[in-house]
Amino acid sequence: ANAILAVTLLALLASHQRFASERYWTGAGRPLCVAVSLAVLAGAAFLMGSGIRRAMAYTWTERAAKLPNFSAAKAAALERAFAAEPRDFQLAYEIGECYRVRSWEGGDNYEELARQAMDWFQRGMYLNRYDAHSTLRYAMCLDWIGQNDKSWSYYSRAEELDPNGYYTIAHVGWHFVQTGDYAAARSLIEVASAAGVTDAAAVRAERLVDLATALDGLGL
Repeated sequence: ANAILAVTLLALLASHQRFASERYWTGAGRPLCVAVSLAVLAGAAFLMGSGIRRAMAYTWTERAAKLPNFSAAKAAALERAFAAEPRDFQLAYEIGECYRVRSWEGGDNYEELARQAMDWFQRGMYLNRYDAHSTLRYAMCLDWIGQNDKSWSYYSRAEELDPNGYYTIAHVGWHFVQTGDYAAARSLIEVASAAGVTDAAAVRAERLVDLATALDGLGL
């Protein structure tokens, strides 16, 4: 809409310049006419291409919405949408989530799926460096494939981007469960739970903390 407004204003200014006064007017000349025509055509082509890409992305996103959550089919549809709009960081995140959730199911190819998820989360981070969710999920994938020593810098970055986010706090607690620091995990997860965070990973982490505390009390 802004581009259309700019082109319209340029056209109005150009037509006004043609008439310097009521008695005198200037001709544009062939070179200027050609240049202006080319500029208008280029602008029209850009707007048309942008509109087509957005329409394609919208079509594939709508198709994806009708498919089972986090399924391979949904990921494929979202990837078609991303191909049309390759600057959409939210699409990159949603595709990554499809692969991450399937990896969390624990099949034989869980690591391959996790790495595919990481690729998409990395794209999301590149497209929007202020996106805490892609950063957080990337860190979780590192934990999931056993690279706990590399994940903390991403959790720390996610906390910087979302310093008061209970969702982020809950998943930092999940990280401490993976590293066996149950005391740190409990304090963070309790804060998040009090705020109403009910994400599946956070809930599982809380149960693991309860189990670890119980076993420790029994001396096991």
